[in-house]
Amino acid sequence: MVFPQIYCVGWLEGHSPSQRRGLAWLLPRPSLAQVDAKKTYYEELDAAVRQNLKNRFDWWLRTFGVTKKEYCHGWDEEGYENVWVFKYREHRIFGFLCHPDPAEPGFLLCVLCSYTIKEGWEADKTLKDLIAAFAVNKKKLTAAIAVHEAASCPHRNEEHKTNEATTTTSTLD
Repeated sequence: MVFPQIYCVGWLEGHSPSQRRGLAWLLPRPSLAQVDAKKTYYEELDAAVRQNLKNRFDWWLRTFGVTKKEYCHGWDEEGYENVWVFKYREHRIFGFLCHPDPAEPGFLLCVLCSYTIKEGWEADKTLKDLIAAFAVNKKKLTAAIAVHEAASCPHRNEEHKTNEATTTTSTLD
């Protein structure tokens, strides 16, 4: 899979601040139509579904070391260790976990990438593979996040913003 050289990340706004965890959107690029989580969340989901997913985001931000599989979970399978999903009924938002700041290795960020409706028992393998590929290439994304984080991450900044998301772009070799 070929990835663009520029990654954009936008922080989720209006969620419970946390010193240990954060949430960000991977913003879409024309070449990656599957990166649709932010657009779907804000423009296509009805208010009740969006509120229930928001509650799961807030729960994850508040808890540490606790897993509630009916809200969110990862996978132990090789290659999918950093793939993460938030869920409400059949709605799924997939992302990956990373530690964007080497100076604070305890800070865990989930970068949300793709939305899907779950059909059947197993998660969509093609989508899991896509997210796993992002996670493998997370050095570029982590660099984009780290450049931006110190000044503007609402989860780690005293001045918690609630307006439109802040974005950052990083071009890396």
